[in-house]
Amino acid sequence: MTAEAEPEEGPDLDEAPEGAAAEDLRWLTVTPPEGAPWDLPCPETPWVFLDCEMTGVDASRDEIIEVAAVRTRGGREEASLSTLLRAGVESSPEALAAHGIDDAMLRDAPSFGDIGEELALLLDGAVPVLHGAAMDRVFLNQAFEAHGLDARLRQVVDTVHLARRAVLSNSYKLGVIAERLGVAPRQWHRAHEDVQAIRGVFERVSALLSPTSARDLWQVRAGVRLPTQVRDTVAVALSRRDGRPVAIWLRQPGRAPRRVIGRIIRWEPPHLTLGLGASGRHRGVSIIRADRVLRVEPVA
Repeated sequence: MTAEAEPEEGPDLDEAPEGAAAEDLRWLTVTPPEGAPWDLPCPETPWVFLDCEMTGVDASRDEIIEVAAVRTRGGREEASLSTLLRAGVESSPEALAAHGIDDAMLRDAPSFGDIGEELALLLDGAVPVLHGAAMDRVFLNQAFEAHGLDARLRQVVDTVHLARRAVLSNSYKLGVIAERLGVAPRQWHRAHEDVQAIRGVFERVSALLSPTSARDLWQVRAGVRLPTQVRDTVAVALSRRDGRPVAIWLRQPGRAPRRVIGRIIRWEPPHLTLGLGASGRHRGVSIIRADRVLRVEPVA
């Protein structure tokens, strides 16, 4: 018998804005509301891929100066918004070096108040998808509320968490993951190009995870120090005990995902005991943490 364990991983702290400590990642544990859009089949779900550029990383003083959002359903684009935004503060040298958006470019740009309602409508009834969501989420919700609009980003799907579950990489920053998956844009740190990269990463990683709904993806929260999370769809698949062998795709720490064939001997969340091999005579037994299961497939 072999017991497999995975080291605990922490969140991407460099993705979080300064002054956001009060949030403590608690928003990650707030379950999305039941019903649409979170429980629709993925092809029917409206997704909004979203990214922002800011004057800096301090949410108490800095502001959004560019926002891009693309709403899709079934792989088809339904609506989009991409604009520079006028700000009341100058970009920090570090932010300016990253995005290259100077004051002259913003002189005739609209304010967030001018486009807030349009962005809110684009997000309504959809599942937001961001990469390293903590920073953009804080800045956007703060901007919405400052202009009399309800915060629109309560629960989101974060492609950092999806990528950590499905892709082997020494870094999960957007540029690294997009390059690895072959979906990198020609220019980085501009909101529209980053949104296209987020959309590409989402589509490639979703193909590996085989989700049934946005809620299923939301439950993929690798890299967050929370109690072990087993996706509902994985739990259901592991509960179907008909004696037939199954193929289980596993995320492995420090290695690429692998396919394991066996019969389920015991399923006591969050651990799975698997008799290895397709025949009735097992060639070994493995105990697996079920939050590492990417997907479960029948074996012909």
